[in-house]
Amino acid sequence: RKYVCMPLLLAQDHDSDLFNLTEGRVAVFSHEIVPDYLRTKPLPEVEEKEEELNKLANTSLTQEAIQKQITHLNKLCNSSINSISNLKLETDSDIHSRNFQSTSSPADTNTLLAAVSFGKGLKPQPRSALTPGGAPHPMLSPGFSQGPSGHPPPQLMRY
Repeated sequence: RKYVCMPLLLAQDHDSDLFNLTEGRVAVFSHEIVPDYLRTKPLPEVEEKEEELNKLANTSLTQEAIQKQITHLNKLCNSSINSISNLKLETDSDIHSRNFQSTSSPADTNTLLAAVSFGKGLKPQPRSALTPGGAPHPMLSPGFSQGPSGHPPPQLMRY
C-alpha cells in the first residue's frame, strides 16, 4: 500500500496527537522540519557521493576477481575452523586420557580458612618461662630488655 502524506496544518506549537501517532519521533510539524520529513530524494550532494561510490565499486573489481576473493576467504575460514576443531579434539582427548586427581578438597580449604581467620581448631601453646634445659627463657623473662644480639627488641608497627 502506498499512503500519501500531505501537510494540512503547519504549526509551531507542540501537537500531542502527532507526538503519539509518530511514537514520540515528531512533536511539531512546522515549516522547518517538513522538507526533511517529506523528502523523497536524497540531497544532491549525498546523491552525487552515492553515485561516485557505486561507480568506484563497479569499476574497481570484476566479477571474476570478486569470486576469487570469496573463494579464498572461504578456504581461510574453513582451514581456521578445522584447526580449532582439531585442537579442541586433542585437548579433550588429553584431558580424558590423564586421570586428573583433585589437589584440594573443599573441606580442607574451609578448615584452613577457619583456622587462619578465626583460630578455630588451633591448640594454644603453653607459655612457660623455662627452656627445655630448665633455665629461664631470655625473651619470656620479665626483665627482658635486649634481644639475643644485645640490641633492644624491634617494635611492632600496626597499620
